[in-house]
Amino acid sequence: MKTVIIILVLALALPAAAAESAGIESVVVTGSRLHGTSTDIPAHVTIIDRAMLEARQSRDVLDALRSVAGLQVTENGGRGGISSVYLRGAEANFTVVLIDGMRVNDPNNTRGGSFDFSTINLAEVERIEIVRGALSSVYGADALAGVINIITRETSSESKLAIDAELGEDDFYRGSIFLNAAMGRSTQINLTATATDEGDAIEGNSFSSQTMTGRLFSAPGDTVELELSGRYMDSDARAFPEDSGGPQLAVLRNTDRRDQSQLSISGKARWAATGALLLSFDAGYLEHDETYVSAGIAPGVLSGVPPNSSGSDLERTSLGANATLDATDWLQTIIGIDFMDERGRQEGEVELFPGFSLPTDFDLDRDILGLFTELRAAVPAGFLFSASLRHDDPSTHSARTTGRIGVQYQRGDTRLFASWSEGYKLPSFFALGNALVGNPDLRPESSTSWEVGASQSALDGRLDLTIAAFKAEYEDLIDFDFDLFTNINRDKVDTQGFELTATARPAPQIDLTMHVTYVDIDVANSDVTLRQRPEWRGGLSASWDIAPDVTISADWLNVGSTFDSSVPTAGLTLDGYDRVDVEISWRPAEDLRLWLAIDNALDENYQETIGFPALGTRSRLGFRYRF
Repeated sequence: MKTVIIILVLALALPAAAAESAGIESVVVTGSRLHGTSTDIPAHVTIIDRAMLEARQSRDVLDALRSVAGLQVTENGGRGGISSVYLRGAEANFTVVLIDGMRVNDPNNTRGGSFDFSTINLAEVERIEIVRGALSSVYGADALAGVINIITRETSSESKLAIDAELGEDDFYRGSIFLNAAMGRSTQINLTATATDEGDAIEGNSFSSQTMTGRLFSAPGDTVELELSGRYMDSDARAFPEDSGGPQLAVLRNTDRRDQSQLSISGKARWAATGALLLSFDAGYLEHDETYVSAGIAPGVLSGVPPNSSGSDLERTSLGANATLDATDWLQTIIGIDFMDERGRQEGEVELFPGFSLPTDFDLDRDILGLFTELRAAVPAGFLFSASLRHDDPSTHSARTTGRIGVQYQRGDTRLFASWSEGYKLPSFFALGNALVGNPDLRPESSTSWEVGASQSALDGRLDLTIAAFKAEYEDLIDFDFDLFTNINRDKVDTQGFELTATARPAPQIDLTMHVTYVDIDVANSDVTLRQRPEWRGGLSASWDIAPDVTISADWLNVGSTFDSSVPTAGLTLDGYDRVDVEISWRPAEDLRLWLAIDNALDENYQETIGFPALGTRSRLGFRYRF
């Protein structure tokens, strides 16, 4: 199957003879399989594009996500430790993460399949799309809380070369090379190579990575488009174990070692069979390897964790085909089928006492066959109606049917929207098969979510506001039972709250962006407080062009108090914090940009997890040159 998939995606992307560029209307944003824009989705959608990423000069993708309403980002000190992204208070593994449409969540890991965002380099990103709410009717299993889609650098008809380099305190550096080549009028190809080293700003924490990303696009005729995307990543990370109390409290001073590599390749073909009918085909392959070694955690207020190690491998293949019909000027429909096969393997052990270890091995395989359909009707008088339905038949569990319904009304600069949706998540391979704590009888987790919101543009487009209220119910959540010493389904969690975003341009030289999020979380029949999720968080970003070629930017982030737990302390409430990042950029020539970025400019002393101090003030000096 692996060989077949690779051959197929390569075949889909073979460039053909030069011809006129295809005129296929195929712009698709995350959250729908139908072509359109983000305003055609009755939901709160956030898009961070390349211009925004370059303007802010964030340290990494995690920092870029901190300014998004509804997202809470937590790091164990730095990129070397475990990072978590919570969408509207849901677990980190309840969000499907895509890279160029390819699912990259890892069901082998102990975190239930969450994605490690630290392995993404900003230089390889074209844009990030975030859609909130259950989306299993579009993406199938695992989309309980939403989807984050990372799109790598796109091709263009203009040949160009760009070099980025950045140096910072504590031996920080990162660099990248981006090359785009136009091959006639019909074919373009690009390649991005990156390298990053976080240095030694935090005791025991280190991270380095290298990535290679490429894309090939060909339009051999007016009715055909072919595209191939590929990515390879390799990273090495060191950090104190999660829940150990970190550099400040850990008794054992040996750090964990986590090495990862990932290869993904995907191909797409689109054929406009008629003026109203578009046929699409896609295929993908992903392989993820991880080696993890931990000296464990010494007992404290809570029981310790014995030394453990593991080596895991995930292989995922996918195939899909669909047909989109523009039935009328106001009605679009799509119907399709897809297939995904994934195999997770792990060899590991837990050392209960010196000289005696127990294995944690597993080798599991499953496939899912899915049938889906979606409809969007832009009826007169400003109303838009959308509905999606999907039927999944996993080889390991009972079939699931999920749906989503949305309605939107737009009149002038006012947009009102509401939606209801369902989601489900198959148990991770670790939860099912780990030789010590796995339970093969686990049921899938499920969710139901509601959302209502409004967007308003005013002052001739100089002010834009969006507010969304949401509620979600999660059932059959998987948790570890200490008495039975195994994973079980038991928890029911309800989340509700609201998000507010606003952008303003009070003067031609000034841009302002604000976000506020409130989340209330209730664990049914329990007084348990979920970790690392504040009720309130918000922030303000400002950019001021003080001269035609000089810009000053500042980002303020406020996060309320959070509950967390560690082995040395048990449960504690961590204080809220304010963080300010500053950036000054100078463009002495059209193709040259220099910048000075100061992370945590006010040197705020705070912790996102117990015992792991956040990064203090650090300066970074960089340049970007385009040829």
